Amino acid sequence: MRVLAGLFFMSSFFTHIVWCFQNHEYVLLLVGVIVFPLGMFHGIGLWFGWW
Repeated sequence: MRVLAGLFFMSSFFTHIVWCFQNHEYVLLLVGVIVFPLGMFHGIGLWFGWW
């Protein structure tokens, strides 16, 4: 179960990174990398259409 949760959050963080590079949102990228949970929340939000 821990591995599944880890994969879920790491893939949401990876989604955050890819989206920021594609949309040239470098400030959001840096904030999401420094404040790691924010990047994960942003990635999850992208999956569910919140952003």
